[in-house]
Amino acid sequence: MAETDEDMYLLFEDLGRMIAEAVLMGDLSEDERDDLFETVEGWQVELSEYGPEGLAITIAALAAGWEVPALTAVLSGKTASLPESETDLVAVRLRVLAASGRTDEYLNLARAVGDDAAYAGMLVRLGRIDEAVAHAATHLTDPGDVLDLARHLREAGHPDHALDLARSGLHRPDLTESGVTAVLARWLRDEAAALKRRDLALEGARAAFVESHALDDYTAARTIGRKGWDRVRDDLLTILAEADVADDRIAILLEEGLVGDAMKAAEVSREDHVDEAVLHRLAEEALKRNPAWVAHAKRAYLARGQRAEWAARIEALITENKRRHSLRPKLEALRESTPRRRRGVLPARRRGGRGPPAPRARSPARGAGCGRRAGSRSRPPAPPTTSDAR
Repeated sequence: MAETDEDMYLLFEDLGRMIAEAVLMGDLSEDERDDLFETVEGWQVELSEYGPEGLAITIAALAAGWEVPALTAVLSGKTASLPESETDLVAVRLRVLAASGRTDEYLNLARAVGDDAAYAGMLVRLGRIDEAVAHAATHLTDPGDVLDLARHLREAGHPDHALDLARSGLHRPDLTESGVTAVLARWLRDEAAALKRRDLALEGARAAFVESHALDDYTAARTIGRKGWDRVRDDLLTILAEADVADDRIAILLEEGLVGDAMKAAEVSREDHVDEAVLHRLAEEALKRNPAWVAHAKRAYLARGQRAEWAARIEALITENKRRHSLRPKLEALRESTPRRRRGVLPARRRGGRGPPAPRARSPARGAGCGRRAGSRSRPPAPPTTSDAR
């Protein structure tokens, strides 16, 4: 049962598509089709009160069938312009043609509507591998379509063609959607590595890192390029240095032991998000290499508004290094300072409470000689008078 409005829309879209496919695959008489048309149209009217129009594609399939003159011409391999009403039905018709084994008509329709991914996929299914790869190389511009076809080739038992297609796809200047390009590059990297094609795997690894600047892609490239890693490493670090934004920049520099470069990057980087664990590691590595560098780590925290996190980190470092008496004062100096009260300014009176206590009066000095000069001797008490003696 659909739990949200979006789920309900998807439910009726799937239901409408499946009924449309059944209609086009079935051998309904004209009367049966008319009766079903009226029934489904009534359902759609009721559903329209709630929004979903998923059954509209079923109504279109019932209304058109396979008798559209332009469609008949296209399926036979002739050139014709399909009416606009056929736009939503093309995907349904292709699935029906594929399921029915009408492969020539499938190819004719896919080519006529410009669905190059479907056309190349059917060529692979028919075993016409060279044709499929050649068509894809000149017509597929979406890296997602290239990846799907490469996987199809791999599953069909043509791994070399699959890798070559993926590689050529990465070098096409007209490919769109860079995020999907990274997925294609990773697929090439992993598949080539599994097939022991190291150079091709490194090519895919580099392409993935160019797109993502991600730590995971960096470490994957290091795993593949163990031999000759210094050259690969320098290349990847150059790519990283030229990137305007790279969320994993500091983590990658720390991974390579470049603590000084990581400190500089932390202070001037434009990355909106740096994982707190990376900043923790930055502070710890700075402490190991040069205690003065911990100040850079503090600036990195504060630059991202993470004052509370820095306060917790510096207290942890102070605790961990409490026996290093020469270091501890330096670390304590990096605590976030609180504003000091100016000398002579009394605290504000609390609302509903008492103000500051009044200055305490000076008590008189003990003994009788409170004003006497220091060092002077005290006089002996006077002898008692006659009346006192009494």
